[in-house]
This record gives sequence, C-alpha cells and structure tokens, in this order.
Amino acid sequence: MPKIDAAAPEIDDDDVGEAANLAPPPTDDDGFVDWLREEVAKCPAWAEHAEILERCVQIAGRTWRERFGRDKKLWSRIRRGKRLIKELAESAPVLVRVLRAVEALELPDPSKKLVILDLCSGFGYLAMFLSELLAPFAHKVEKIVCVDIRWAPHSVELAAHHLNPEHLFAPGWPIRLTTSRADLKNTSARKQLARTFLAHGAPAMLLGIHLCGILSLRALDLFNDSPSLVELALAPCCLPDMVHAKRCEIFAVGKHRFRACEVCAHGRWSKNKWVGRSGREEVRLKFGKWAGHLHAGVDEAGPDNPPGGRKSLEHIRVQESWFQNEFIFCTRPFSPAPPRCLAVGGDGSISSAAAAAAASAKKSQAELRAEWKAQTEEARREAKMERRRAKFSAAQEERFQAGAAEAGLACETCEPEASPLRARVAVAALVVAVVAAAALRWRRV
Repeated sequence: MPKIDAAAPEIDDDDVGEAANLAPPPTDDDGFVDWLREEVAKCPAWAEHAEILERCVQIAGRTWRERFGRDKKLWSRIRRGKRLIKELAESAPVLVRVLRAVEALELPDPSKKLVILDLCSGFGYLAMFLSELLAPFAHKVEKIVCVDIRWAPHSVELAAHHLNPEHLFAPGWPIRLTTSRADLKNTSARKQLARTFLAHGAPAMLLGIHLCGILSLRALDLFNDSPSLVELALAPCCLPDMVHAKRCEIFAVGKHRFRACEVCAHGRWSKNKWVGRSGREEVRLKFGKWAGHLHAGVDEAGPDNPPGGRKSLEHIRVQESWFQNEFIFCTRPFSPAPPRCLAVGGDGSISSAAAAAAASAKKSQAELRAEWKAQTEEARREAKMERRRAKFSAAQEERFQAGAAEAGLACETCEPEASPLRARVAVAALVVAVVAAAALRWRRV
C-alpha cells in the first residue's frame, strides 16, 4: 500500500470552475440532504432513476457525512464542486444494472466470491456507492477494485499527479474497496490485471463509465478475453483521436472490424468544454457510429462460456447539454476457465490455439488494412481519370465551338432564329476541312 499523504493534491479537471457556479450547501445534516436531492433532481437521470438516486442521496448526505464529516479537508474532496452530483447522475443506470445482477447471481463456489472491476475509476464514486448499496449481498462480493492509471504503484509515495486513496482505505465500507494501477492501453498491464483478478475461477464484473477514446476498445478486449466476466456495463466517452485515421488503422474488437476514419474526431474535452476543429454535429454522428461498433464487438457468447448470453445498446439520458448517453450492457453465464491471454502450454509457452488465434487476428487486421488502402488508391485513381476526362471534354468542346464560329455555325441557344440550312452547310464545310487536313498530312508522310 502506498504511503498516504493527506496533503497530496490530485488532478481532476471535471469540476474545475464549477464550484463558483454552485451555491454552498447547508451545514446541518437535513439541510445538506435536501440541498443534494434538489441538485441531483435537476439532472436528466432523475426522471427514470429517481429511486436509486434517492438512496444514493441518503448515503452521501448522511452515511458519508457522518463518516468523513469530521475531516473537513477529506469531506471537501468528496463533495467538491459539482463532481459528486455529476458522477452520481451518470452512474445511476450502471448502479441499477449491477444491483439486479448481483441479486440474481448464484455463486458456483461459495468460497470464491464476486470481484467487481471499476475501470478508469477516477476518484471512485461508482465503487463507493456500490459498496454501500450492495451491503445486503456482502456474502456474495469479495471486493470492488478501482482501476486507474493515476493511482500510485504499491510501495511508492504519493506525488502531485497521483490520486489520493485515503477515502477508499478508510474503515467502515460494507464491501472492501481497493485500488489497482493499470494502463489499459498496455497489453502487459491488461494481462497483469487478468492474472490478478480474473484467473482464479471466481465470477467477476467489468464496469466502465465514460472511458475515453480507445480505452473502450481495450475494455472490450478484456471482457471478450475473460470467461469469468459475467457482466459488462460500458459507457463510452470521447471519440478516438484523428491520429488513428491518419494511420489508416482498422479497429478490431472481438470478431468485429471497422475503419478508424469512421469514428475519429479532432478535439477533446478540456475543463468541461469541447476544444477542436470537429463540429458538434460531426461529433454527434460519429459518436453514434462509435457506440454501434463497440456494441457489435461485444462477445456475448464468451470464449468458453455456456450459451445464453445477451447484450444490448441502450440510450439512457444522463446528460442534457451533450450526447454521451449510450450504454452497452452484456450478461452471460459464468465459466471458470482462465483468460485466453494467459492460456499456456505445458512448457510455459502460449498454447497453440491461443497462438493461432493471435496470428489469425493479426493476419486479418493486415488484410483489412491492405484492402482499405487498395480501395483508397483505386478511388483516387478513378477521381484523377474523371478529372482528366472532364478536362479533355472541355477542351474538345472549346475546339468545336472555335471551329463552328469560323464556319459561321450559329448556336441554337444564342441564335434560335438561325437558318437550319446554314447550320448544315457549316458542318459540312468543317468536315471537308478536317478531311483535307488529314489527307495533306498523309501525303507528307
């Protein structure tokens, strides 16, 4: 466990500048609960998820306030600005889904309890609320793991760029909360995550709220690869950066492939504002495609899972000013088989089946990239030939008009009253002139 320095700051731009726009909450317990309920009720999620949000308001307004209220600095971090309200509203659909799944879950082996992974957890609000809400099912859940690259590695002292986990390690949580530092973009880090939490024959759930860019792809890679994962809840966030489109990349997730240029956008979120050249309408359309492709890439059958899985792409309005309201859910039966990325042979090497699957995926990706480049080059050549044909046709028309003018041929559009006989004579003269020029050239040769 890293050494905790209560004074160590943390980087979180979600609430920068919002505290000034939010009225200070009352100091008494009842007044704070009423204030929090009033603020949460302004969010679009309240209309459909009022029940779960009301329970969370009571948890944050009473339980957490009683647990952390004496530490003013820590309590200020928990309720700072609109962060608590925003995170709670956007977590509501996932909270409902997890509660139902855990309630219906039957542990294959009572000694191996459920593990919940909260990817890109940030401060950890989703895990914190789940710990309280799942208290009646504590006999089913071993722990909730907050996975984020900003946690400090174990045995490393906290620095200014690290998240401070003091609130997660505080006593009193009904279900144990812990942290794991992992860069989901790194293959080795994902393997280590799978080895630590998904390779022991215990059921697990994978949650990810507002994963930016290709982090959503990597989360689906982890889900598709791990038979022990029985539940997925994913809410994609920012679109992939344009660098992937410039490289002509083909995104591959599960058995699904699609071109990066379909979903990449130029821009990013900075202090709750969109900054970039891509306009709102372009981002809206591409975000819809992005969510559809991610949904298509979910493997509801699982690598070694029994049949009966099902997935869904649901539009649940949790944001009012933007359109990141797409949620991807998947439920499938449990299998104790280890993740495919950890499958090894007797000599410790990767099994032939896993190696063949990896080689096939790599070959498929290369073939798709080559096909896309070939199609692009063909389209460019066709466009170039079309421009040449258009230029040649224009030159021919210009030469014909010049010859017609010399022969006195009238344009029917400009001189509709011109004599048809005069036009025919002019055409005949032009033909004779062309034939005479050709004959002269032939004699010279």
